[in-house]
Amino acid sequence: MYGNMHRNFIPLDFEVGEESWNIYVLSDGTKLRQKLVLTFVIKIKDTYDQLGRPIYQPSFVNLFSVVAPENLRGEPTYPPPTPREVAETASDKVLISKVEREEPSSYEFEDKTVASFKTVITSIKRSSKYYDQFGMPIYSIDWSIVPTYEIPNVLWKKGNQS
Repeated sequence: MYGNMHRNFIPLDFEVGEESWNIYVLSDGTKLRQKLVLTFVIKIKDTYDQLGRPIYQPSFVNLFSVVAPENLRGEPTYPPPTPREVAETASDKVLISKVEREEPSSYEFEDKTVASFKTVITSIKRSSKYYDQFGMPIYSIDWSIVPTYEIPNVLWKKGNQS
């Protein structure tokens, strides 16, 4: 059934408008840096939403780095833990106490659609067992992406076409 599905995907080239580091201060004093990077985008051929706009499927890498206060640091964990091990041991809930910078990543696709993607952090938990190669605590961060598309009208489905 899915053998020819790839023929419905149109890979699109894109230009980066902005991919800035977002910076948050956490309730435990840690500075969290986050950057969303678009790696690939496709348009699904002959497929439209309820308003007649084309459907895009982006792919991302979401980067996070932390600088924690001295009292939260520990010996680097070797070998590094798996994401599951971190998730299973991350029990110290941490909140965002200050937003220093929070901007969406933005792009222009080759079809002239302008897209922006905002990372929304929904949960942050610190592992009290694992530390990265620099001795910083490792955090389990849950997030989702909110997309916004400015799609040129010429790309919208016309009338009652299927």
